[in-house]
Amino acid sequence: MMWLFMETARATGVVERVHSYYASLGLLDWPGITYHGVYWPGVSEVAAQQSTAFGLPPEQHFEVTRTITGPDGTRMPHSLLTEIATYGRFPRLGSKYCTKSAKETVVSASWTPFVTRRKKELGRPVRILKVQGMRRDESRSRSTLSPYRNVLANGARVVDEWLPALEWTTDAVKEWCDSMPIARHWTYDWYPVLATGWAPPAAPARCAASPPSGICCSRSAGGRALQRSTSWWKAFAATAAATTGGSMT
Repeated sequence: MMWLFMETARATGVVERVHSYYASLGLLDWPGITYHGVYWPGVSEVAAQQSTAFGLPPEQHFEVTRTITGPDGTRMPHSLLTEIATYGRFPRLGSKYCTKSAKETVVSASWTPFVTRRKKELGRPVRILKVQGMRRDESRSRSTLSPYRNVLANGARVVDEWLPALEWTTDAVKEWCDSMPIARHWTYDWYPVLATGWAPPAAPARCAASPPSGICCSRSAGGRALQRSTSWWKAFAATAAATTGGSMT
């Protein structure tokens, strides 16, 4: 998605107005790992690397996270793990409470200082184009999305949403990724030893916190996502530590 958008931004000469955002899930973010002596970066690192690789200066990439007021009155991270403890279950298809609270809402809130400043300078609501990478192939609900729509309009900001990759098929995405020297996160390859190929077709699309067999927003067959994810993680951790000498960092 970002490659498609950055091509347009360069063509229209507005790269300096582009910001990329990564919404951290705190402790549940996939970490970087060392496997067979090779370091594989975590999702936060990959997001920053990809932003730079697509031509955006590092100072225009931002990592944001949800915060709450701590016991001492200062702001502290509000991890997705806290949300899971509150709800008593992981996010799942039909109840993806993480999508808004831990991702979209966090990014939108981070725009507020910029919006406040620019509104004073412009004397009108600030126009923002929110670009996301959803595709029709990903789910039944996303198959009905509009490629361009207005999602918010008030006295401070007018936000439009553009989905440039909406019509891309999964096969087209894989073909593009395999042809470009842009790193993808290692979980898309099942685990690092399979980094020359993609995860088996049964593995669902994963977010920053979801193991390949599906712990978050899972569509795994049989609905045994949590059980399968836990089993996968234990097996992988044991293999990495005992067999290969790999370590989680």
